[in-house]
Amino acid sequence: MECPQNERLVEFSFQAIHAEAATREFRALAAHLEVCPTCEEQVSDYVKLIRRVRRVLADSKATPEAGPCLDDNTLAEYLDGVLGGTRRDEAEAHLAQCRTCLRQLIELSDLMEEVKTAHGTLPTIVLGLVRGGLKLLSWPETGFAPLALEPVRVLGPVADDTKDTQNVCAWTQNLGELRLAATAIYSSPQRIDLALTATTPAGPAAEARLTLRCADTILQAERLSSSGQIVLHNLEPATYEIELVPRNDAPHAFQLTLRPSN
Repeated sequence: MECPQNERLVEFSFQAIHAEAATREFRALAAHLEVCPTCEEQVSDYVKLIRRVRRVLADSKATPEAGPCLDDNTLAEYLDGVLGGTRRDEAEAHLAQCRTCLRQLIELSDLMEEVKTAHGTLPTIVLGLVRGGLKLLSWPETGFAPLALEPVRVLGPVADDTKDTQNVCAWTQNLGELRLAATAIYSSPQRIDLALTATTPAGPAAEARLTLRCADTILQAERLSSSGQIVLHNLEPATYEIELVPRNDAPHAFQLTLRPSN
């Protein structure tokens, strides 16, 4: 038996904790764990994490009402420890009673740890925000291809730092088997919108999970559309780490640095 996907190991962990009736799949996984130290260690970590989360929830001030299911952004903020006050109490109240959201929290925590260890030096694109436009300053040596767009004239005298400046900048970046098409749009002074389209050899990376980080803080976490698209709005000058995890695939990531004009 091949090693199962993480989602199946998470479900097995929940079943083991709740002592649920053993299904044929449960027994097959249990037999696999007896001969696979790697999967056995992973399940053990899942069980410990689930129990630890539930101990925290049991000690919290969560109210008994479960409330609506939590979105990826809320789960990410909870894991980062930046969800405070009433929102945290409401999230914990829901997690204490909703197995689906607790499972998603465990999977997101596991994904965050996987991403931290999976990437060395990330491909980095640097965009300059120069006098009302964008200028591509540096890009990865491999897998990167700029897309030619009709240049937009900058009104007034043209200075040296406005050469090759335009309101839209587009490129493609290969990240393993994931192909990313990106379009940066100068939306307002010192801010951009970033439109991303991700595809795999099998087609659009539908429902791939995207995580946007800045300074080790999650700013956004959600899934791509069925066509593998998403738009990140109002990015201001900073260095961002953008992680994409297609279904049944390893995480991929790149950095985007927005450099303001002097």
